[in-house]
Amino acid sequence: TSGHGNDAAHFEDGKGRAAGRRGGRDCHCALPCAKFHLASGAERIPVMFYYLNGTITLLDANLAVVDCGGVGYACHTTNYTLARLQLGKPAKLFTYCNIKEDAFDIFGFSTREELNCFELLVTGVGPKAALAILSVVSPEQLTLAVMTQDDKTITMAQGVGKKLAQRIILELKEKIGGSSMELDFSAGTP
Repeated sequence: TSGHGNDAAHFEDGKGRAAGRRGGRDCHCALPCAKFHLASGAERIPVMFYYLNGTITLLDANLAVVDCGGVGYACHTTNYTLARLQLGKPAKLFTYCNIKEDAFDIFGFSTREELNCFELLVTGVGPKAALAILSVVSPEQLTLAVMTQDDKTITMAQGVGKKLAQRIILELKEKIGGSSMELDFSAGTP
């Protein structure tokens, strides 16, 4: 099971400057972020928005806008997620917030498994390459490519060459195969 929804968990408010989502660095946001603890005792990456639930008001190339209570949240997303969304219909996107001095980017995904894969990729290759990879392969295909050391599948992503694909495989093989991330694709639902 993934570390997102199947473990009992609790949230802990941050104090002062909130912890960012990238490598534990402080973000430059005055809003408190929540710290997510799994029942197993493992600490999850700090989150600001765990998901956005609302109506899809705009779909564009790698972008979906979710209206939540009259506020439109622009979420960078993958082709995989875009294919599951419909304009004017309700949707829930699991989010990753990338907070920098000059930007506040929200990335949204239709499943927790896709979010898990994005989080594993983003720490090594950054959000642009992570989004490109997950736009050409599903979470299942990425897991299979890593476990079988299939760098050709990963190089289908724009801007990802053979060396980067091999580095991704090397870095993720232990994480995906080990206990730190167990993907459950049997349900097929978000």
